[in-house]
Amino acid sequence: MCHRFDQRLFALGTLTPPAGVPGAARPAAPGDVDLLGAWRAAFTAETGVGQTRSATASHTPPAVAIGPGEWVWEVDGVPVAQATARPVVAGMSRIGPVYTPPEHRRHGYGAAVTAAASRWALGAGARCVVLFTDATNPTTNALYPRLGYRYRHDAVMLEFARPS
Repeated sequence: MCHRFDQRLFALGTLTPPAGVPGAARPAAPGDVDLLGAWRAAFTAETGVGQTRSATASHTPPAVAIGPGEWVWEVDGVPVAQATARPVVAGMSRIGPVYTPPEHRRHGYGAAVTAAASRWALGAGARCVVLFTDATNPTTNALYPRLGYRYRHDAVMLEFARPS
């Protein structure tokens, strides 16, 4: 079995966080593991990315264990979005996944938490911060340039799985 994903690569220029988004970012904590696991599973179900491997809560602890690279956006104490900044390696960090549950979309939470994760990556020493989007998703492809991300190129990702 093979899954094809058309992807678009963006690299951060000058970070421009969104203004006026209610709530605040905070580093994920061990108590967020179940929620982040559920959100990762929802992300996989919506996008298909990661279908060839399990996307359960059991895959979340390593991301949370990396510390403040895992960010949650909260409004009035309720988590509404998350973004991950991967550890800086060779001066580069990759943002992703970014997820906002459907009931919390269109309020700027995804943009705000992405900006927080990007800020963390820069503060952790990244000279280059990148992220991939679904090349066919007009929402994300319009969102990230407003945060200061610049289009670099399109690519195709193929995920293969053994037939059952």
